[in-house]
Amino acid sequence: MSGEAKLGYAPPAKGLGAILPYARFAYIELALLNKPHCIYMVYYPHVVGLAYASSISSSPMSPETIANRIVNLLVWTVLMRSAICAWNDNINQHYDRQTARC
Repeated sequence: MSGEAKLGYAPPAKGLGAILPYARFAYIELALLNKPHCIYMVYYPHVVGLAYASSISSSPMSPETIANRIVNLLVWTVLMRSAICAWNDNINQHYDRQTARC
């Protein structure tokens, strides 16, 4: 009996989970990259702030600089959110085991 069957867990049958090997998808689930709504919630205010800052700046920013900063913000948002989710899962694992899942 595999570890997956003992825990009552089965990888998703559709989406990214069906394409990637289970070992790779486990890390994606740990970092919650399969649920990107929080990334959007953190990333878009940064983009709006960058757009506002570039619009009120006394010297105009080049489109390349703005694009570079937007990509930088996206990369750091994904990395920080993934690290925070993994940290939270490790810290709360005792409580998560006692919580019923739907």
